[in-house]
Amino acid sequence: VAGLCNGANNLLGLITIQYFDLSFITPFKTGISMIVTFLVSILFYKEKFSLRQYLAVAIGIAAIVLMSIKI
Repeated sequence: VAGLCNGANNLLGLITIQYFDLSFITPFKTGISMIVTFLVSILFYKEKFSLRQYLAVAIGIAAIVLMSIKI
């Protein structure tokens, strides 16, 4: 299953590179991977996270959003 998800992620990356700049795709792809991994761990594996871990995920997502902003 992990291999299929990784393959789908790479395929979507190759498709989107035709339409968007690489400077936008890379942080976005990283962010989506992080969010999906986080959600899978909660929904399927029933993992419990501490407040500190939720804050770390939020900071990571904020960092990815900030990296995606064009100046």
